[in-house]
Amino acid sequence: MALLVPAWAQSVEPVACTVRVLNVHSAQGDSGGVRPDTSQWQRVTLPDNWSARWPGYSGTAWYRVDWQRDCAHAETTDVALTLESVVMAGEVYVNDSLIWRDAQLTEPLSRSWNMPRYWHLPEAILKEGVNTLWVRVVGVAGQSPGLGPVHLGEAQA
Repeated sequence: MALLVPAWAQSVEPVACTVRVLNVHSAQGDSGGVRPDTSQWQRVTLPDNWSARWPGYSGTAWYRVDWQRDCAHAETTDVALTLESVVMAGEVYVNDSLIWRDAQLTEPLSRSWNMPRYWHLPEAILKEGVNTLWVRVVGVAGQSPGLGPVHLGEAQA
């Protein structure tokens, strides 16, 4: 007589990729939107109010966030990006792909700093290894210019 024991089906959740921020830098830029020379970058932490570093400075600053997606032993998942604030106006690139730009990057600035931004990053603009988030911020001294918290990670999170 054979003994039949029911087998329980187990649902295995795929292991998600993790995103690791490697470093964050900032540098003053020109009004034309050209990224600064590599010698000008300074390490910063986010959120960043550049008034402490550059008192009285009104103009353009670039932020460079180098990050890497680790999908070892995991199924590749969508990566999402959230910027809590860009004070006062700005534009955002992932690697060299523009994903967003304020309507006015010269006076009168758009002044949309209280609007969080959220994107699912298309796989086509991501690279193996290190990716770079570039954020150009145009700000006015006395208005807490800079970049707020940045979140990169699994879209579901």
